[in-house]
This record gives sequence, C-alpha cells and structure tokens, in this order.
Amino acid sequence: MVDNRAAAINFPDLLVMEGKYQVRPPLPFSPGKEGAGVIKEVGDGVDRLKVGDRVMVQVEYGTYAQEVLADESQCYPVPDDVSFEEAAAIGIAYQTAHFALVARAHVKE
Repeated sequence: MVDNRAAAINFPDLLVMEGKYQVRPPLPFSPGKEGAGVIKEVGDGVDRLKVGDRVMVQVEYGTYAQEVLADESQCYPVPDDVSFEEAAAIGIAYQTAHFALVARAHVKE
C-alpha cells in the first residue's frame, strides 16, 4: 500500500475517464495510471520494498486516490533528490517518447 503524494495526468487517463480507452474498468473506479508516494504497508512475500520507501507506481487504475494498492513489480524506487511530482510524471511520458524515437523513428545511439 502506497501513501500517494502525487499523480500524473496523461492522455490515456483522459480516454479512460471518457470511456474511450481500449480497456474499460468496471465502475466505480479511481482513475490514474501513475503516482508517487511512500510505502505505507507491505504484504507477505515482499522482499524489495519496506515501509517508508519512496516509490513511483504504475498501475492500471487508482493513482488519483490517497492510497494506492500496487504489486511489488509495479513500484520503482525514487531517489531523495527527485520530487514526488517529477517521479509520478516520468513513466508514460518517457515510455511514449522512447517508443516514438526508437521504434518509429529508428533513432540509433
């Protein structure tokens, strides 16, 4: 469980809220695919995370809520010198830019 401190708003979030996204969540739901905060609780078998860790989460839905339930595999460490707002906003934006440059434009290193 993550105590959410920031959430990103991306184009797919808007599509989900308008019911136009390719996958429609069952109603009611909390939108939001990316957020960042502090680990509040960990479940059995969680090895990589502990209470108090700063993380960015990428989930299907739910980051517009105060608390986000995320699997360990959906949580990524956030360094202390990165704000929660910056951490929440990097995932989809970075992935979209990387896909456009590498997969579509075939930019090489």
